[in-house]
Amino acid sequence: MLWHQGGSNAGRAAQYRNLLPTLIKSWRGVWGQGTFPFYIVELESWQPRNPNPLDHDAYADIREVQRLTAHNDPKSGFVVTYDIGDVKNPHPNDKLDLAHRLALVALAKTYGEKIEYSGPDFTCADRAESGKMTLHFAHTGKGLVASAVTTIVGQDPTPAGKLVGFQIAGRELV
Repeated sequence: MLWHQGGSNAGRAAQYRNLLPTLIKSWRGVWGQGTFPFYIVELESWQPRNPNPLDHDAYADIREVQRLTAHNDPKSGFVVTYDIGDVKNPHPNDKLDLAHRLALVALAKTYGEKIEYSGPDFTCADRAESGKMTLHFAHTGKGLVASAVTTIVGQDPTPAGKLVGFQIAGRELV
């Protein structure tokens, strides 16, 4: 199953946290096909990035629910699309990259191929007494790279190598 939905649930991430796993479980039960693969396509970045990273982002909340749902279900996968979205269109224009990413997840998780099938995936953070943090990621392939990207309508692309719009938050990190 390829699942590309969630925008209509923006603003109701707490509810979606129960709805999405329940949907997966119920479809598997009703269709009687066992624990079939369920691949979740991340909500794209179709809304302009808010320059204030402390402001609430309902789409980010849904993306986090999508990611956690896939992580909590061994037969599910998560496909990142934030970097290939279009701030003017909620549907991905870059369908070739989206299809390629879905194929990689299927090859790895369904067919057992030993390939890198995901982009970097945050796992944890360590805070030093100096206040600096070290972030740890799974699926880094040959390393982490910040690509050139346009995040705000009408703004020039951020140069490659410069990390922008990045934040990490949580009760454990405050």
